[in-house]
Amino acid sequence: MSALARRTRALCCAAVVLFFVAVGCDDGGGGSAEDADVTDASSVDVSATDATPPDATPPDATPPPLRVDGELGLAVVVPQDPGPGLLDAARDLAETLARVTLGPDAAPALVAETDGELGDATYAIRARIDATLHDAVGPQGYTLRTHAHGVDVDAATPVGAQNGLYHVAADLGARWFHPEQGAFVPHPSVDLPSYAGEVHQPRFRLRGFHEHTQHPIVMSDVYLRAEPTLRPLLTHYIRWMARNRQNAMSFHMLKTVDLDAWLPYIGDAIAEAHDHGIAVGMVLSFVDEQQNNYKLLDGDLGTVGAPMDEGALRTQLDRFADAGFDFFTFQIGSSEFTKPPDGDVLRWLDTSATHLSARGVEAFAWIHTTCDLKAEDGGYFYHLPLRADPAVGAWLHTTMFYDLTHPAPVYGCEDFAHQRAFLDAAEGTRTQVYFPETAWWLGFDNNVPLALPITGWSRAYDVQENLRGRDVDGHITFTSGREWGYWQYDHFLTRLTWDDAIGWPDYVAWLAPVYGERADAVSRALDAWTELQVKDFYEEDPLVYFYLAGELRQDEIGENAGILARRPKLSFYKVAYFDDDAFSAWQAGDFMRLQRMRGAYSAVFQAMPHPTEAEQDGLYGELHDLFGLFVHRIDHTIVLYRGVASVRAGRLAKAAGDAEAEAAARVAAESDLQTARGL
Repeated sequence: MSALARRTRALCCAAVVLFFVAVGCDDGGGGSAEDADVTDASSVDVSATDATPPDATPPDATPPPLRVDGELGLAVVVPQDPGPGLLDAARDLAETLARVTLGPDAAPALVAETDGELGDATYAIRARIDATLHDAVGPQGYTLRTHAHGVDVDAATPVGAQNGLYHVAADLGARWFHPEQGAFVPHPSVDLPSYAGEVHQPRFRLRGFHEHTQHPIVMSDVYLRAEPTLRPLLTHYIRWMARNRQNAMSFHMLKTVDLDAWLPYIGDAIAEAHDHGIAVGMVLSFVDEQQNNYKLLDGDLGTVGAPMDEGALRTQLDRFADAGFDFFTFQIGSSEFTKPPDGDVLRWLDTSATHLSARGVEAFAWIHTTCDLKAEDGGYFYHLPLRADPAVGAWLHTTMFYDLTHPAPVYGCEDFAHQRAFLDAAEGTRTQVYFPETAWWLGFDNNVPLALPITGWSRAYDVQENLRGRDVDGHITFTSGREWGYWQYDHFLTRLTWDDAIGWPDYVAWLAPVYGERADAVSRALDAWTELQVKDFYEEDPLVYFYLAGELRQDEIGENAGILARRPKLSFYKVAYFDDDAFSAWQAGDFMRLQRMRGAYSAVFQAMPHPTEAEQDGLYGELHDLFGLFVHRIDHTIVLYRGVASVRAGRLAKAAGDAEAEAAARVAAESDLQTARGL
C-alpha cells in the first residue's frame, strides 16, 4: 500500500456535530475560512457518540430550507477525530452556509454538541465514513443524498468525505479561485441542493499542479525559501488545493537551495499537505543543470557516461524521501536539447525506481516534447523511458497552450502527434500522467502578458478528446504563475480533472458570478476571444502567434543556433530586404491577417464596459486591462512592421535615385517608430 493510500484509509468513528450560527461581523471581503471568527479546532469537544439520523425520505424529497425562523438552522456533522482536512472542510462549508443564508457579513461560530443530538439545529449536512463503501466510491469519492432533514455525504475515507463537503459548498456558490484569495460566496441566499445518491469519483487519481519554480514566480520563493514569513503562503496553497479537490503538489528542485535549512521547512509543509489528502513530489534531474536544476549525479557534464555511483544516488534519494515526499519526477536530458548516453539514462531510471518502490514512493520520468533530440537508435530521446522498468511512470508533456492534436510549432515540432504515439505505446504498461501547461512564461505568455483563453479550450480538448478512453492515471498541470487572469486556466483544471464532462464554456459560465455585475460581459468576452484564438492560432496560421509574443535574446540566439524552443517573430531585417514577390505575399498574408485580427479582437474588447473606479483594482479591472493589452500588442506589431515596410520603401527609393521618395519613407518610418514607443 502506498503512503498516500495509507493516509486515506477509512476512519470509522463517532460523530461530532458542528453547529453554525451567524455571530458578529467581519470585513465583508470574502475572507477565507482560516480568517473567519471560528472556535479553534483544539477547543472542540469530540467525545460525542453517533447521532441517530432521521429516516431518509426518497431522494426527490423537497430539501429543507437554509433558514429557520430567520436564522441559520443547519448543522454540519462530521465523525469524531475527523482530522485536519475534514474539519477544515466542515468549517469552510459552515462559512459558505452562513454567508449564503445571512449575507456577506455573517461570520460562523463553531459549537460542538456532546450528546449526539443536533442541538438547536433542525437540519444537518452529515459527513459519514464507512469503509465498506470503498468498492463503490473508491478512496476519494463519495455519494450525496438529499432528504427532508438535510444532506448525507457518505464516503469510505476522510478524504472522500472532505471532497464531498467541498462539492456541496461549490453547489452553494463558493468559489476558491486563487490560492491567495478568500472564497467568493454569492448572496442572496440559494436553496439547499437536491441530490439523489449519485456516486462522485474523480476522472484522474492524481490531480494537481507542478509549480515551475525554475522560472522566477511567486511559488519559487514559497516552496524553496525556508523563511517563516513565507510558510503561511504554503498553508493557503494547500487549503486552495483541498478546497478544489486536488491531491498532488509538485515543484522543481534547484541546486541553490540550502538543504539543511530547507528540509525541515518542506517536511513540515508535506505533513500539512498529507493531513489534507494531498501528495507532494518534486522534479529532480540526474545530470541536467539547465536553469539551476538540482543534479542527483553531481559533477560537470564532462563526466557524463562515467560509471554511476549507485550507492550515492540511493543516498541522495533517501535524503529527500525521508522528508515525506510521495513521488519524484526525473528530467533525463543534460538540458532540454542535449542528452547523456541512452544506457546511462535507463540505468539511472531503473535504479531509482527500484529503490523508491521499496519505500512506497512513486517514480516518474518527464517525457519532454523536443522533436529534434534523437536517441541512439534514431527514435525520440525523450521516449527512452518506454524501455525502462515498468515501475517508472511517465509524465507526458506538452508545452504552452498547445494540445496533442492541433499545430504546435515549438521545440522543433510541427505538432505533438509523437506524444500521442507515446501514450499509445505506454498504454497498460506503466502509470501515465498527462503533463500539459497553462503558462510557459519566458516571453511567451503571462509575463508579457497576453490574454490566452485558448489555453482553457486546449486543456479541455485534450482531456475530452485525446485522453478519453485511455489509461491515463493523472493530470498534473505545469504552471508558471496566476497573474493577469491566468488563474482562470488553473482553476478550470481543478474542475475538469475531477469531471471531464465540463468544457471551457461551462466553466466560464460557472465562474462568472465572481465578476458581479460584469458576469455576462465577461462570459461573452471570454467565449468570443476563445473562438477567435482557436481560429487564428490553430485553424488559419499557427505562426501568426509569434508576431504577438514577447522575445528574449536567447530566442534569437537559439534561432541562429538551430534550437527553437519557440520561434522568434519574422525579423525586421528580412522584411526590409524581401524581394518584390516575397514582400507582396507577406503583405497579403501575415500583415493583412494581423489587421483583421486587430479589428476582431478590438470589437470584443470595445464591447466590454469600461471599469468603474471601484472595479479597476478588482477582478474585472484585471481582465479588462489584459484584453486591452492584447489589442495594444497587435497595434504595436502592426505599427512596427508598417514602419519596416517604409524602411524597405526608402531603401528601394535610394537605390533608384529618388531622393524625394526616400525622404518621405524616412518620415513615415520615424513616425511609426514614435507611435510604437508610445504604445
